[in-house]
Amino acid sequence: MKGLLLSLLICISWSLSGQFVIRGRVYDAIMKDPIEEVRVFSSNASEVVSTDSLGFFKIALKSLPAEISFQHVGYYPEKFKVSDPEPMEVYLESSSWLNSIQIGTSKSDEVAGTKERWIWDYALMDRFIVVCDYGTSLQDARLVCLNENGDTIAIGNCPTKPLEMFTDCEGNVQVQGKDSTYQVVVTSEGITCLKGEHNLMINKFLRRCVDQDDVNYYFAVPDGGIHEYKRGRRVVEEKNDEMWYFRGSKELNERFGFWVVQDAWVKKMKDEEDSFGRNPATGQYASSRAGDEGRFDRIFFNQIFIKEIYAPLFSFQDTVYVFDHANGRIEKFSKWGIHQYSTPISYHASRDFKRQILRDHLSGFFYAVFEKNATTYLCKLDPHSGAISNKYAIPYPFPKKIEVLNGYVYFLHREDDSNDAQLLSKMKMN
Repeated sequence: MKGLLLSLLICISWSLSGQFVIRGRVYDAIMKDPIEEVRVFSSNASEVVSTDSLGFFKIALKSLPAEISFQHVGYYPEKFKVSDPEPMEVYLESSSWLNSIQIGTSKSDEVAGTKERWIWDYALMDRFIVVCDYGTSLQDARLVCLNENGDTIAIGNCPTKPLEMFTDCEGNVQVQGKDSTYQVVVTSEGITCLKGEHNLMINKFLRRCVDQDDVNYYFAVPDGGIHEYKRGRRVVEEKNDEMWYFRGSKELNERFGFWVVQDAWVKKMKDEEDSFGRNPATGQYASSRAGDEGRFDRIFFNQIFIKEIYAPLFSFQDTVYVFDHANGRIEKFSKWGIHQYSTPISYHASRDFKRQILRDHLSGFFYAVFEKNATTYLCKLDPHSGAISNKYAIPYPFPKKIEVLNGYVYFLHREDDSNDAQLLSKMKMN
Protein backbone atom coordinates (compact mmCIF):
# COMPACT_ATOMS: atom_id res chain seq x y z
CA MET A 1 0.00 0.00 0.00
CA LYS A 2 1.18 3.45 -0.84
CA GLY A 3 1.60 5.98 1.91
CA LEU A 4 0.76 9.68 2.22
CA LEU A 5 -2.34 11.11 0.66
CA LEU A 6 -3.02 14.19 -1.40
CA SER A 7 -6.51 15.59 -1.50
CA LEU A 8 -7.70 17.45 -4.57
CA LEU A 9 -10.85 19.53 -4.73
CA ILE A 10 -11.87 20.19 -8.34
CA CYS A 11 -14.53 22.44 -9.70
CA ILE A 12 -15.37 22.87 -13.36
CA SER A 13 -16.66 25.93 -15.20
CA TRP A 14 -17.33 26.94 -18.77
CA SER A 15 -15.02 29.73 -19.99
CA LEU A 16 -15.85 32.48 -22.46
CA SER A 17 -13.54 30.90 -25.05
CA GLY A 18 -15.58 27.70 -25.14
CA GLN A 19 -13.07 25.60 -23.17
CA PHE A 20 -13.61 23.76 -19.95
CA VAL A 21 -11.58 25.37 -17.18
CA ILE A 22 -10.59 23.05 -14.36
CA ARG A 23 -9.74 24.75 -11.11
CA GLY A 24 -8.63 23.08 -7.93
CA ARG A 25 -6.19 22.86 -5.08
CA VAL A 26 -3.68 20.15 -4.29
CA TYR A 27 -2.83 19.50 -0.70
CA ASP A 28 -1.74 16.74 1.62
CA ALA A 29 -4.80 15.23 3.28
CA ILE A 30 -2.83 13.82 6.22
CA MET A 31 -0.38 16.67 6.72
CA LYS A 32 -2.91 19.36 5.75
CA ASP A 33 -0.27 21.35 3.83
CA PRO A 34 -0.74 22.63 0.25
CA ILE A 35 1.68 21.18 -2.30
CA GLU A 36 3.30 23.56 -4.76
CA GLU A 37 4.99 22.80 -8.09
CA VAL A 38 2.74 19.82 -8.85
CA ARG A 39 2.68 19.33 -12.65
CA VAL A 40 -0.90 19.24 -13.98
CA PHE A 41 -1.45 18.21 -17.62
CA SER A 42 -3.82 16.43 -19.99
CA SER A 43 -3.91 15.30 -23.64
CA ASN A 44 -6.94 17.57 -23.96
CA ALA A 45 -4.99 20.63 -22.82
CA SER A 46 -2.61 22.78 -24.83
CA GLU A 47 -0.21 23.46 -21.96
CA VAL A 48 1.20 22.01 -18.75
CA VAL A 49 0.52 24.01 -15.58
CA SER A 50 1.83 23.80 -12.02
CA THR A 51 0.27 24.48 -8.65
CA ASP A 52 1.24 27.73 -6.97
CA SER A 53 2.68 28.21 -3.49
CA LEU A 54 -0.77 27.64 -1.97
CA GLY A 55 -1.46 24.52 -4.01
CA PHE A 56 -3.94 26.13 -6.44
CA PHE A 57 -4.03 25.35 -10.17
CA LYS A 58 -6.10 26.16 -13.25
CA ILE A 59 -6.01 24.24 -16.53
CA ALA A 60 -8.13 24.67 -19.67
CA LEU A 61 -9.41 21.53 -21.44
CA LYS A 62 -10.77 21.31 -24.98
CA SER A 63 -13.52 18.80 -24.18
CA LEU A 64 -15.01 16.48 -21.58
CA PRO A 65 -14.68 13.76 -20.45
CA ALA A 66 -10.91 13.99 -20.07
CA GLU A 67 -8.07 12.60 -18.01
CA ILE A 68 -5.91 14.91 -15.89
CA SER A 69 -2.47 13.80 -14.76
CA PHE A 70 -0.62 14.95 -11.64
CA GLN A 71 3.11 14.52 -11.06
CA HIS A 72 5.37 15.62 -8.23
CA VAL A 73 8.70 14.42 -6.91
CA GLY A 74 8.06 12.12 -3.95
CA TYR A 75 4.52 11.21 -5.00
CA TYR A 76 3.14 8.49 -7.21
CA PRO A 77 1.95 9.88 -10.60
CA GLU A 78 -1.78 9.45 -11.08
CA LYS A 79 -4.50 10.12 -13.64
CA PHE A 80 -8.06 11.16 -12.80
CA LYS A 81 -11.03 11.17 -15.13
CA VAL A 82 -13.22 14.27 -15.11
CA SER A 83 -16.61 13.83 -16.76
CA ASP A 84 -19.05 16.14 -14.99
CA PRO A 85 -19.03 19.56 -13.31
CA GLU A 86 -19.64 18.22 -9.81
CA PRO A 87 -16.92 18.99 -7.21
CA MET A 88 -14.97 15.89 -6.29
CA GLU A 89 -12.15 14.77 -4.03
CA VAL A 90 -9.29 12.72 -5.42
CA TYR A 91 -6.65 11.09 -3.25
CA LEU A 92 -3.08 10.67 -4.45
CA GLU A 93 -0.52 8.70 -2.49
CA SER A 94 3.05 9.69 -1.73
CA SER A 95 6.04 7.49 -2.52
CA SER A 96 7.95 9.05 0.39
CA TRP A 97 6.21 6.65 2.79
CA LEU A 98 7.76 3.25 2.44
CA ASN A 99 5.69 0.10 2.40
CA SER A 100 4.96 -1.28 5.84
CA ILE A 101 7.74 -3.41 7.25
CA GLN A 102 6.32 -6.01 9.61
CA ILE A 103 8.76 -6.40 12.46
CA GLY A 104 8.75 -9.94 13.73
CA THR A 105 5.95 -12.45 14.18
CA SER A 106 7.69 -15.48 15.68
CA LYS A 107 7.26 -16.70 19.26
CA SER A 108 11.03 -16.39 19.70
CA ASP A 109 10.52 -12.63 19.93
CA GLU A 110 8.55 -13.08 23.14
CA VAL A 111 10.55 -11.62 26.02
CA ALA A 112 8.55 -12.40 29.14
CA GLY A 113 5.26 -13.77 30.34
CA THR A 114 3.82 -17.26 30.77
CA LYS A 115 0.43 -18.77 31.47
CA GLU A 116 1.45 -18.94 35.14
CA ARG A 117 2.85 -15.42 35.47
CA TRP A 118 1.55 -12.54 33.39
CA ILE A 119 3.25 -9.21 32.83
CA TRP A 120 1.82 -6.24 34.72
CA ASP A 121 4.31 -3.62 33.46
CA TYR A 122 7.94 -3.08 32.50
CA ALA A 123 10.55 -0.31 32.17
CA LEU A 124 13.90 0.08 30.43
CA MET A 125 17.10 0.67 32.39
CA ASP A 126 20.24 1.20 30.29
CA ARG A 127 20.53 -2.07 28.31
CA PHE A 128 18.28 -4.00 30.72
CA ILE A 129 14.53 -4.59 30.95
CA VAL A 130 12.92 -4.61 34.39
CA VAL A 131 9.66 -6.56 34.36
CA CYS A 132 6.96 -6.69 37.02
CA ASP A 133 5.02 -9.96 36.76
CA TYR A 134 2.40 -11.62 38.93
CA GLY A 135 0.58 -14.91 39.41
CA THR A 136 -2.91 -14.90 40.87
CA SER A 137 -2.88 -11.22 41.92
CA LEU A 138 -0.61 -8.19 42.30
CA GLN A 139 -0.14 -9.10 45.95
CA ASP A 140 2.51 -11.62 44.83
CA ALA A 141 4.13 -9.28 42.27
CA ARG A 142 7.87 -9.64 41.73
CA LEU A 143 10.56 -7.81 39.78
CA VAL A 144 12.66 -9.56 37.14
CA CYS A 145 15.68 -7.99 35.41
CA LEU A 146 16.38 -9.26 31.87
CA ASN A 147 19.15 -8.49 29.39
CA GLU A 148 18.51 -7.67 25.72
CA ASN A 149 18.46 -11.39 24.85
CA GLY A 150 15.71 -12.05 27.37
CA ASP A 151 18.01 -13.86 29.82
CA THR A 152 17.17 -13.44 33.52
CA ILE A 153 19.82 -11.45 35.40
CA ALA A 154 18.15 -11.02 38.79
CA ILE A 155 14.84 -11.58 40.59
CA GLY A 156 13.42 -9.83 43.64
CA ASN A 157 10.15 -9.23 45.46
CA CYS A 158 8.15 -6.12 44.65
CA PRO A 159 8.11 -4.07 47.90
CA THR A 160 4.59 -2.74 47.36
CA LYS A 161 1.45 -3.42 45.43
CA PRO A 162 2.45 -1.56 42.26
CA LEU A 163 0.40 1.23 40.77
CA GLU A 164 2.89 2.45 38.17
CA MET A 165 6.35 1.74 36.83
CA PHE A 166 8.52 4.30 35.04
CA THR A 167 12.09 5.22 34.11
CA ASP A 168 13.19 8.57 35.54
CA CYS A 169 15.37 11.17 33.81
CA GLU A 170 18.56 9.57 35.11
CA GLY A 171 17.66 6.17 33.70
CA ASN A 172 16.63 4.60 37.02
CA VAL A 173 13.53 2.41 37.22
CA GLN A 174 10.97 3.48 39.82
CA VAL A 175 8.03 1.45 41.14
CA GLN A 176 5.24 3.58 42.55
CA GLY A 177 2.89 2.25 45.19
CA LYS A 178 0.01 3.86 47.05
CA ASP A 179 2.15 5.88 49.46
CA SER A 180 5.80 5.62 48.42
CA THR A 181 8.00 5.16 45.39
CA TYR A 182 10.88 2.67 45.30
CA GLN A 183 14.01 2.81 43.13
CA VAL A 184 15.03 -0.55 41.66
CA VAL A 185 18.70 -1.45 42.12
CA VAL A 186 20.16 -4.50 40.37
CA THR A 187 23.26 -6.15 41.84
CA SER A 188 25.01 -9.48 41.44
CA GLU A 189 23.11 -10.69 44.49
CA GLY A 190 19.67 -9.81 43.15
CA ILE A 191 17.23 -6.90 43.15
CA THR A 192 16.83 -4.47 46.01
CA CYS A 193 14.44 -1.54 46.23
CA LEU A 194 15.32 1.78 47.86
CA LYS A 195 12.38 3.61 49.41
CA GLY A 196 12.09 7.17 48.25
CA GLU A 197 10.06 10.19 49.24
CA HIS A 198 6.31 10.37 49.55
CA ASN A 199 4.57 10.14 46.17
CA LEU A 200 3.59 13.80 46.31
CA MET A 201 7.26 14.81 46.32
CA ILE A 202 8.13 12.27 43.63
CA ASN A 203 5.38 13.51 41.31
CA LYS A 204 6.15 17.16 41.98
CA PHE A 205 9.89 16.98 41.32
CA LEU A 206 11.18 13.69 39.93
CA ARG A 207 8.38 13.22 37.41
CA ARG A 208 8.81 16.79 36.15
CA CYS A 209 12.44 15.99 35.21
CA VAL A 210 12.16 14.76 31.62
CA ASP A 211 15.82 14.42 30.57
CA GLN A 212 19.41 15.29 31.45
CA ASP A 213 22.89 15.74 29.98
CA ASP A 214 26.36 16.37 31.41
CA VAL A 215 25.43 19.96 32.36
CA ASN A 216 21.71 20.13 33.15
CA TYR A 217 18.57 18.42 34.27
CA TYR A 218 15.55 19.45 32.17
CA PHE A 219 12.08 20.08 33.59
CA ALA A 220 8.70 20.46 31.88
CA VAL A 221 6.06 22.17 34.05
CA PRO A 222 2.48 22.57 32.79
CA ASP A 223 0.80 25.87 33.60
CA GLY A 224 -2.74 24.87 34.44
CA GLY A 225 -4.73 25.26 37.61
CA ILE A 226 -6.33 23.31 40.43
CA HIS A 227 -10.00 23.88 41.23
CA GLU A 228 -11.29 22.40 44.47
CA TYR A 229 -15.05 22.23 44.85
CA LYS A 230 -16.54 22.17 48.33
CA ARG A 231 -19.25 19.65 47.60
CA GLY A 232 -17.65 16.25 47.69
CA ARG A 233 -14.20 17.83 48.01
CA ARG A 234 -13.57 16.98 44.39
CA VAL A 235 -10.33 18.35 42.93
CA VAL A 236 -10.20 19.05 39.21
CA GLU A 237 -6.91 19.74 37.49
CA GLU A 238 -7.29 21.92 34.43
CA LYS A 239 -5.64 21.00 31.17
CA ASN A 240 -2.73 23.29 30.50
CA ASP A 241 -2.49 25.83 27.69
CA GLU A 242 1.18 26.54 28.45
CA MET A 243 4.22 24.36 29.10
CA TRP A 244 7.26 25.88 30.81
CA TYR A 245 10.74 24.43 30.30
CA PHE A 246 13.62 24.84 32.76
CA ARG A 247 17.17 23.62 32.91
CA GLY A 248 18.63 22.87 36.31
CA SER A 249 22.38 23.46 36.26
CA LYS A 250 24.32 20.63 37.90
CA GLU A 251 27.31 22.92 38.55
CA LEU A 252 25.54 26.03 39.83
CA ASN A 253 22.67 24.23 41.54
CA GLU A 254 20.27 26.77 40.04
CA ARG A 255 17.27 26.58 37.75
CA PHE A 256 16.87 28.67 34.57
CA GLY A 257 13.77 29.02 32.41
CA PHE A 258 14.53 28.92 28.70
CA TRP A 259 11.29 28.32 26.74
CA VAL A 260 7.49 28.42 26.95
CA VAL A 261 5.12 26.58 24.62
CA GLN A 262 1.71 28.21 24.32
CA ASP A 263 -1.39 26.72 22.73
CA ALA A 264 -3.34 29.77 21.63
CA TRP A 265 -6.38 27.74 20.53
CA VAL A 266 -6.77 25.96 23.86
CA LYS A 267 -6.32 29.22 25.78
CA LYS A 268 -8.99 30.90 23.66
CA MET A 269 -11.43 28.02 24.14
CA LYS A 270 -10.83 27.96 27.91
CA ASP A 271 -11.41 31.70 28.17
CA GLU A 272 -14.63 31.45 26.16
CA GLU A 273 -15.94 28.51 28.19
CA ASP A 274 -15.01 30.15 31.47
CA SER A 275 -16.95 33.30 30.58
CA PHE A 276 -20.05 31.41 29.41
CA GLY A 277 -22.94 32.00 31.79
CA ARG A 278 -20.92 34.34 34.02
CA ASN A 279 -22.42 37.69 35.03
CA PRO A 280 -19.79 40.31 34.03
CA ALA A 281 -20.93 42.65 36.84
CA THR A 282 -20.74 40.17 39.72
CA GLY A 283 -18.36 37.59 38.28
CA GLN A 284 -20.77 34.87 39.41
CA TYR A 285 -22.24 32.08 37.29
CA ALA A 286 -25.92 32.03 36.51
CA SER A 287 -28.04 29.57 38.46
CA SER A 288 -27.97 27.07 35.59
CA ARG A 289 -24.23 26.71 36.10
CA ALA A 290 -24.09 27.05 39.84
CA GLY A 291 -23.04 24.31 42.21
CA ASP A 292 -22.74 20.82 40.82
CA GLU A 293 -23.93 21.81 37.34
CA GLY A 294 -21.15 24.32 36.92
CA ARG A 295 -18.65 21.88 38.35
CA PHE A 296 -19.62 19.10 35.94
CA ASP A 297 -19.52 21.54 33.02
CA ARG A 298 -15.96 22.37 34.03
CA ILE A 299 -14.98 18.72 34.39
CA PHE A 300 -16.42 17.83 31.00
CA PHE A 301 -14.73 20.74 29.30
CA ASN A 302 -11.29 20.13 30.83
CA GLN A 303 -11.18 16.35 30.65
CA ILE A 304 -13.12 15.62 27.46
CA PHE A 305 -13.09 18.63 25.20
CA ILE A 306 -9.58 20.05 25.66
CA LYS A 307 -6.36 18.15 25.03
CA GLU A 308 -3.24 18.83 27.00
CA ILE A 309 -0.21 20.28 25.29
CA TYR A 310 2.00 17.50 23.97
CA ALA A 311 5.48 18.96 23.50
CA PRO A 312 8.09 16.44 24.73
CA LEU A 313 11.70 17.45 25.34
CA PHE A 314 14.75 15.31 24.52
CA SER A 315 18.45 16.01 25.02
CA PHE A 316 20.86 14.32 22.61
CA GLN A 317 24.47 15.09 21.61
CA ASP A 318 24.58 18.58 23.19
CA THR A 319 21.31 19.58 21.52
CA VAL A 320 17.94 19.93 23.24
CA TYR A 321 14.85 19.28 21.11
CA VAL A 322 11.35 20.47 22.03
CA PHE A 323 8.70 18.90 19.78
CA ASP A 324 6.11 21.67 19.82
CA HIS A 325 3.06 19.96 18.31
CA ALA A 326 0.78 22.82 19.38
CA ASN A 327 2.50 25.21 16.96
CA GLY A 328 3.88 22.76 14.39
CA ARG A 329 7.64 23.01 14.85
CA ILE A 330 10.69 21.48 16.48
CA GLU A 331 12.71 23.96 18.56
CA LYS A 332 16.46 23.38 18.99
CA PHE A 333 18.55 24.69 21.87
CA SER A 334 22.11 24.37 23.03
CA LYS A 335 22.72 22.81 26.42
CA TRP A 336 23.23 26.36 27.71
CA GLY A 337 19.60 27.18 26.90
CA ILE A 338 20.38 29.25 23.76
CA HIS A 339 17.76 28.90 21.02
CA GLN A 340 19.38 27.82 17.75
CA TYR A 341 16.66 27.37 15.12
CA SER A 342 13.17 25.99 14.39
CA THR A 343 12.08 23.29 11.97
CA PRO A 344 8.45 23.16 10.74
CA ILE A 345 6.66 19.83 11.13
CA SER A 346 3.38 18.51 9.72
CA TYR A 347 3.20 14.80 10.64
CA HIS A 348 1.33 15.69 13.83
CA ALA A 349 -1.64 16.95 11.80
CA SER A 350 -2.52 13.37 10.88
CA ARG A 351 -5.56 12.01 12.70
CA ASP A 352 -3.59 8.79 13.10
CA PHE A 353 -0.84 10.43 15.18
CA LYS A 354 -0.90 8.99 18.71
CA ARG A 355 0.72 12.02 20.38
CA GLN A 356 3.76 9.94 21.25
CA ILE A 357 7.42 10.40 20.33
CA LEU A 358 9.95 7.70 21.24
CA ARG A 359 13.73 7.92 21.38
CA ASP A 360 16.19 5.07 21.33
CA HIS A 361 18.72 6.36 23.85
CA LEU A 362 21.39 4.00 22.51
CA SER A 363 21.12 4.73 18.77
CA GLY A 364 19.71 8.25 19.15
CA PHE A 365 16.93 7.60 16.61
CA PHE A 366 13.50 9.19 17.10
CA TYR A 367 10.16 7.60 16.20
CA ALA A 368 6.62 8.97 15.90
CA VAL A 369 3.77 6.59 16.78
CA PHE A 370 0.64 6.29 14.64
CA GLU A 371 -2.44 4.07 14.77
CA LYS A 372 -4.89 3.24 12.00
CA ASN A 373 -7.48 0.46 11.74
CA ALA A 374 -6.26 -1.15 14.99
CA THR A 375 -2.69 -1.30 13.62
CA THR A 376 0.05 0.61 15.41
CA TYR A 377 3.12 1.63 13.49
CA LEU A 378 6.28 3.62 14.11
CA CYS A 379 7.84 6.05 11.66
CA LYS A 380 11.45 7.15 11.92
CA LEU A 381 11.59 10.88 12.61
CA ASP A 382 14.45 13.16 11.60
CA PRO A 383 14.64 15.91 14.25
CA HIS A 384 16.68 18.16 11.93
CA SER A 385 14.28 18.19 8.96
CA GLY A 386 11.03 17.05 10.60
CA ALA A 387 10.62 14.36 7.91
CA ILE A 388 9.31 10.88 8.68
CA SER A 389 10.18 7.62 6.90
CA ASN A 390 10.47 3.84 7.37
CA LYS A 391 7.02 2.74 8.45
CA TYR A 392 7.25 -0.17 10.91
CA ALA A 393 4.00 -1.99 11.75
CA ILE A 394 3.45 -3.96 14.96
CA PRO A 395 1.56 -7.20 14.13
CA TYR A 396 -0.61 -7.18 17.27
CA PRO A 397 -3.76 -5.08 17.72
CA PHE A 398 -3.60 -2.23 20.23
CA PRO A 399 -0.18 -2.87 21.83
CA LYS A 400 0.59 -1.02 25.07
CA LYS A 401 3.66 0.59 26.65
CA ILE A 402 5.70 0.89 23.46
CA GLU A 403 9.43 1.54 23.94
CA VAL A 404 12.48 1.43 21.66
CA LEU A 405 15.91 0.16 22.65
CA ASN A 406 18.96 -0.58 20.51
CA GLY A 407 17.01 -1.10 17.28
CA TYR A 408 14.20 -3.17 18.87
CA VAL A 409 10.67 -2.12 19.71
CA TYR A 410 9.24 -3.48 22.97
CA PHE A 411 5.52 -3.61 23.76
CA LEU A 412 2.87 -5.30 25.88
CA HIS A 413 0.07 -7.22 24.18
CA ARG A 414 -2.61 -9.75 24.97
CA GLU A 415 -2.14 -13.39 24.05
CA ASP A 416 -5.62 -13.54 22.50
CA ASP A 417 -8.92 -11.67 22.51
CA SER A 418 -10.38 -13.85 25.24
CA ASN A 419 -7.71 -13.09 27.84
CA ASP A 420 -6.77 -9.74 29.34
CA ALA A 421 -3.41 -11.00 30.64
CA GLN A 422 -0.37 -9.47 28.95
CA LEU A 423 2.88 -10.66 27.43
CA LEU A 424 5.99 -8.62 26.68
CA SER A 425 7.47 -8.96 23.21
CA LYS A 426 10.25 -7.30 21.24
CA MET A 427 10.75 -7.06 17.50
CA LYS A 428 13.65 -6.01 15.33
CA MET A 429 13.34 -2.88 13.21
CA ASN A 430 15.25 -3.67 10.03
